[in-house]
Amino acid sequence: MAGESEETISESRSTEELLAETEDLLSETGGASGAGASGRADSHAGRSRDTGDGRTSTDPDAGRSADASPSTGAATTDRSWLSRLRPSVPTVGLSSYFSPRAFVGLLVALGVGYVGGGMVPIPFGGSLLGLFVVAFVIGVATSKRRYTEMTAAGSAVGALTALASYLPLVLGGVGDRIVLVGVGASVLACLIGYYFGRDLRDGLSREV
Repeated sequence: MAGESEETISESRSTEELLAETEDLLSETGGASGAGASGRADSHAGRSRDTGDGRTSTDPDAGRSADASPSTGAATTDRSWLSRLRPSVPTVGLSSYFSPRAFVGLLVALGVGYVGGGMVPIPFGGSLLGLFVVAFVIGVATSKRRYTEMTAAGSAVGALTALASYLPLVLGGVGDRIVLVGVGASVLACLIGYYFGRDLRDGLSREV
C-alpha cells in the first residue's frame, strides 16, 4: 500500500511538471512572436523615416500631389489656348456713339452762343451766327468727333428757343412750322460751324 501511494504521488508530480513546462514554452513562444511583430513594425517605420544618409521617407500624399500637378498644369495650358483661340469681340458701349456728358457741355455752350449772338446788333440771324461761331470754336479745340452730340444739342437749343419765342403761337396750334424751321436752322448752323472748325484743325495738324 505504501508503494502504491508513492507511485501515485510521483505520477501526479510528473504531470504537474509537464503542465508547468508546457506553460513556460507557450509563454516564451508568445513573447518571441510579439517581439518579432514589434521588430517588423519598427523596421517598417525605420524604412519610412528619413535615415539621414540621403534617403527620404516614403510619403503617399507626396506621390499623389506630384501626380496631380501635371494634370493641373495641363488644364491651365488648355484654358490659355482656348482663350487665345477664342475670337476677341470688342465691347462697344453707349459712350462710343453718344456721350451724355459731351451733350450737356455742348448744350450749355450753344445756349450761351445763341444768347450772345442775339445780343449782337445784327438785323437778322444774330443768334444763328452765335451758334456757328461756338460750334466752329468747339471743332477747332476738340480732337474727337462729336457730330451726334452736336446735332442733338443744336436741335435742343433750336426747339427751346423757338418755343420760348413763339409760345403763344405754339399753344394756339399754328406755330409748329416755326418750331421746325428754328430747329432746322439751328442744327444747320451748328453742323456747318463744327465741320469747318474740324477741317481747320485737320489742316493745321497736317502742316505741323
